[in-house]
Amino acid sequence: MKPKLQMYADTEFHKIETDIPVPEHTGYWNELARRMNAGDSVLVKDDKEAKLLKQAIRLVHKNFHDLKWQPKTKSMRANDKGEYRVWRVT
Repeated sequence: MKPKLQMYADTEFHKIETDIPVPEHTGYWNELARRMNAGDSVLVKDDKEAKLLKQAIRLVHKNFHDLKWQPKTKSMRANDKGEYRVWRVT
């Protein structure tokens, strides 16, 4: 064993623990996405916020058991002020 690896093996730097709950995704956009149901939409001020909300929807509402790809979001420019509307589709 290499000397540096031996140093880690000889001392306990990291403790393996069980039954520690995995934290939920936190933050403003994730909380907003969590409260959205399929068919709901939100008006945001620009394309940057639209991208943040769409990413949060995909993260919060991902389903590993559904192997068939389905779109989860849709967004489009809502008006001349540069605002965007983001929908949670599924």
